[in-house]
Amino acid sequence: MLYAAASISDSASISPAIREAYTQQLTEIRTGFRQLYPEIDFQIALYPESNFIDELLQRSDLNLGPDLIITNTLLAAQLFEVGLTDAQPANDVRGSDGQKMHASAPFAIYPQLACFNKTAIPKSPTTTQELIQMSDAGVRIGLSTRASQLIWSAGSSGALSAVTEALQNANLSTTQKDELTSWFRWLQQANRTEGIRFLSNHSQLRKALANGELDWISCNSASTTPLKRAMGEQLGVAALPDGTRHSASPMNRMRVLAFGNDSTQQQRQAAKRFANYVMSPIVQQNLSRQSAAYLPANRLVKRPQNDAKTFNAMIEAREQAEASEPAIGSFNPYSESTRRLTKLLTPLIFGQTTAQDTTKQLLDSSSQEP
Repeated sequence: MLYAAASISDSASISPAIREAYTQQLTEIRTGFRQLYPEIDFQIALYPESNFIDELLQRSDLNLGPDLIITNTLLAAQLFEVGLTDAQPANDVRGSDGQKMHASAPFAIYPQLACFNKTAIPKSPTTTQELIQMSDAGVRIGLSTRASQLIWSAGSSGALSAVTEALQNANLSTTQKDELTSWFRWLQQANRTEGIRFLSNHSQLRKALANGELDWISCNSASTTPLKRAMGEQLGVAALPDGTRHSASPMNRMRVLAFGNDSTQQQRQAAKRFANYVMSPIVQQNLSRQSAAYLPANRLVKRPQNDAKTFNAMIEAREQAEASEPAIGSFNPYSESTRRLTKLLTPLIFGQTTAQDTTKQLLDSSSQEP
């Protein structure tokens, strides 16, 4: 018996719809694996990312740590740093390169996307200018106030590098400060547009779209399964809008596999078998046919015929993120500086502070960080 722990992106709590969708995906993987290895079974526990490490530390203290961990790259690195996972030679897991030691191995990407009602919007806007124009024309747009879920628009505004460097206590040039202020100003002006609503997170946006209260939202690909169930063929999926001169910078979530360090030799071998199974090209191809909620990490997987538009949107989101490197890769949604940015964004968006004051507050708070 293997014990697997999986993190999930809802920061405060795990909503029933996302829990069900994610459990279904893991169940499909588990069922296929057991057809090859019927002697190996495992239990899967889901934890919100906000307390994932604390939960696993408590279990590890009792020598009950998981054999297999499914999480994102940032949490995988933190788990390794606190000694909850073991590094493995790269050739122990397919899809890795050379003889380097890796703390985790990627198997799926959950891109940040645009989800919309095709009855209200035949085609998603491709630029932020079109997005504003649509809202002026009566289309109901939903955005999040959370920094990690708004960072895509910093790319569209040409301010991504300024934002990430500010969060890392770097000294910004005058041009970068202007870029940062310009992004803040865009967010504030967007809220003044009659058709745009800011809600606190993707979960609230998803519910508003499903209930017909909004026509277009930023979303995560994991939301497409419950949205498809609620909206049927009315659901449209697209890449997030770029700016006129800059690419959007979606916060795509790479899902990785890591091995816990409380396993017996038999459990470790079973965990490696599971990892090799999940990352094999054939299995990744089959999984992409079964679910449109994520993009296989293996780039050789062919486009599925059943939901080609969603697959193409996820590929475009991956390309947007690649175009935004290295800045988007340095953005840590769990850092204290990112949490401070989120706190600054709410009064900014709702007109309680100016864009210039928010820039000053962010830079001042970053410079005081130890």
